[in-house]
Amino acid sequence: MPVLVAPEVVSGKVLAAMKTIAETNCLEATVSKAVITVPAYFSEAQREATQTAGRLAGLEVIGLLNEPVAAALAYGYGKNKEGTVLIFDLGGGTFDLALVKMSQGDDFRLLAYGGDTHLGGQDFDGVLLNYILKDIKATMKINLRDDPEALHLLRQDCEIAKRKLSTKPQTDVVAYIARAKKGYRKTITRSLFEELCQPLFKKAIELLPGILKDAKVKKDDVDEVVLVGGSTRILKVQAMVRDFFNGKEPVKSLNPDEAVAQGAAIWAAKLTGEQGAKDVRLRDVASLSLGVADPSGIMAVIIPRGTTLPAAVTKTFTTTRDNQEEAEFKVCQGLRANWADNHLLGFLTLSIPARRKGTVDIDASFQVDLDGVLKVTAKERLSGETARAQFQSEGRMSERQVAEMLRQAEKFKTEDDAARAGSWRERYRI
Repeated sequence: MPVLVAPEVVSGKVLAAMKTIAETNCLEATVSKAVITVPAYFSEAQREATQTAGRLAGLEVIGLLNEPVAAALAYGYGKNKEGTVLIFDLGGGTFDLALVKMSQGDDFRLLAYGGDTHLGGQDFDGVLLNYILKDIKATMKINLRDDPEALHLLRQDCEIAKRKLSTKPQTDVVAYIARAKKGYRKTITRSLFEELCQPLFKKAIELLPGILKDAKVKKDDVDEVVLVGGSTRILKVQAMVRDFFNGKEPVKSLNPDEAVAQGAAIWAAKLTGEQGAKDVRLRDVASLSLGVADPSGIMAVIIPRGTTLPAAVTKTFTTTRDNQEEAEFKVCQGLRANWADNHLLGFLTLSIPARRKGTVDIDASFQVDLDGVLKVTAKERLSGETARAQFQSEGRMSERQVAEMLRQAEKFKTEDDAARAGSWRERYRI
């Protein structure tokens, strides 16, 4: 009888095993805290699940760090790097991009993120596996798609072949087909593998213009492109990155399998006050604008997209009705002019003195930290009445959701600009 196991439990078991390895094989000391890296576009729910997994493993999770940011730390820390660097992180299951401005003194400022949480080495393995399954069916008259054990073993064989093709022009996929009671061998050339995976390679490269556009950076202004993640060993990936940047040779000096872990260690040292990392500065950016809905239906932007994080902004609001006793803040995230076209994070309600409209001033403060957690505080000036709320369960959106919001914002830019122009006032209304 199959047993359902929560992803957090599985991840917790993996982390617990890693904790044991670190304690017994590496440090000979107890490990109680951890910085865990996650894909840049992990949703807040996924981030919370990751923290839960850490707790299940007996760890205090002192920080979550986006994987391409960790790679940037590993590349630039202690080297007084200066310039604009693109982190191209193609791993086993996800693809992350980060454009980082590095300054002397270990200062790292994130300009933009990109990527695809469903693109990585496993997809390349899957393409090769599909080719092998078709060949087995054609040559041996056996359909193995309904045989989980055979599929698992064949996928492993395909992964091995993929790795070998990074150093050899051709290799063989060798397997024993239990159902046929005989062996199977198929020669795979590098050119065939590249042809099979071309749509996936193209999918990765096509994300590069978007991140440059988001950061308002031209490709010629990118000083270095750093390759991270095991899948960047694929020669075709390296060649396509080089071609996109007009012949600029990508940096391959980092160990693609270890760079993210190295960055996590640097950030852990920073968070725990280690002397060598105390000067590290990391500044992220807001992927979408944050604001509140005004009575006309327009989203009053408090923290614009692209704002460096952590950030704190205070705006003044006033009432729109006589004897208004409550001010309700609809907190939104998005890029459209109308709040209803954006993502509603939640509500904050403040009790206020009943007076003539326009005579009540409310200061609303938005604070966003590096983990994307938004804290909102509203305070009525005369009475001192205050309300607070924190938004995080829906605080981060998937890469696909962000991409769709960007597409919609571009599509309706003209009418959104007109709507915003008509709603401008010295004070925001609530």
